[in-house]
Amino acid sequence: MNLPKRALCLFAVPLITVACSASVVIDIPVSEDNVLVEDNNGSLSNGSGQFLYVGNTGQNGSVNSRRTLLRFDLLEAGIPTDSTIINVNLMLRLSGSASSIERTIHLYPLFQNWGEGTSSSSGAKGAAASIGDATWLHTYFPNALWNSAGGDFSETPSASVVVPAITGLYNWSTDDMVTDVQDWLDTPSENFGWLVFGDESSNRTAMVFHSRQNNTSPPLLSVTYVPEPFVLSMLCFGGGLLVSPRQVDIVHTHQGVFSGETCFPEAFPLGDTL
Repeated sequence: MNLPKRALCLFAVPLITVACSASVVIDIPVSEDNVLVEDNNGSLSNGSGQFLYVGNTGQNGSVNSRRTLLRFDLLEAGIPTDSTIINVNLMLRLSGSASSIERTIHLYPLFQNWGEGTSSSSGAKGAAASIGDATWLHTYFPNALWNSAGGDFSETPSASVVVPAITGLYNWSTDDMVTDVQDWLDTPSENFGWLVFGDESSNRTAMVFHSRQNNTSPPLLSVTYVPEPFVLSMLCFGGGLLVSPRQVDIVHTHQGVFSGETCFPEAFPLGDTL
């Protein structure tokens, strides 16, 4: 994959070694998602349905909360393990709402691994959980359990966004989300993703988002990262500057001005694109 790189370089003289940091933006589709359907028996899920639900649906009597699980595979997306994450943006498409009232939708880091099975519901009621599905009680149906019903997640949200009851794309982007993604990159075995939590204060507060099985705007995480700096060895000579990059597959020659012990790379300014 050819990705755009913007080089920011620090120069030393007269034989110049340049450390360059190239920021890269990559869009990562969700690798797994599921819906936790509140159920005292832990027998319902929606691993392969086209929609994700959060909040209270007003269905199944008084047991009606829904929570969504999302996970993004950073290594499969090709982010080098020594990279520094500098920005993340989660995009979810709202498909519908149980009322016309705006709701605050939170993201919480999860503390346990979980699964996506083949269960599929055409609505919010959920379907019979299949083997490996996350449910209200299970991380992996039918044997592995959450420590707490409804999922094990942080007490503090990484992001909270007020979402109006208007269909469209909505974004979550915070410094805490950057910390989450950096932690997952540094320790992939602890990449459990986020739990999306809606308004569970009363009935009919549910919101509906597109899942990864939906052909239109499935969940997407945009990540901006800086790989480990590469090194450019540069030599000033007469009126010129020779640049020999290491760890890149291109060689540039740029004009510079040599004066005493200082080489000024006039044609290689900060922000030049490699």
